Amino acid sequence: MPAYRSHGGRFLVSYAAFKNHYSLFPASEAVIEALDAELKPYLRGKRTISFPADNALPVAVVTKIVKVRVAENAARHEGGARTTGRDGAQVVAALVGLEIRARTRTG
Repeated sequence: MPAYRSHGGRFLVSYAAFKNHYSLFPASEAVIEALDAELKPYLRGKRTISFPADNALPVAVVTKIVKVRVAENAARHEGGARTTGRDGAQVVAALVGLEIRARTRTG
């Protein structure tokens, strides 16, 4: 499963494509608290965010999720400095590319 890391190698997010949905992991407590209402339609189980494959990927929501995770990692990382070139835009671009490839194969 493709994953991104930030702040000295700390896990940021990973994603996967399935026949009927795309998933983004993790839905940390910070993500759930920060995006409560926006996230509810996509939250599956305890920590899985699932986007229906037959709808457009909600880029704004994905961007917010990644920003919360980056802030979460920064708070845990000594000094808070970012140590990798990964950012929210790269994660969103990867997910959009995944969505396009999946739609091309199925539709």
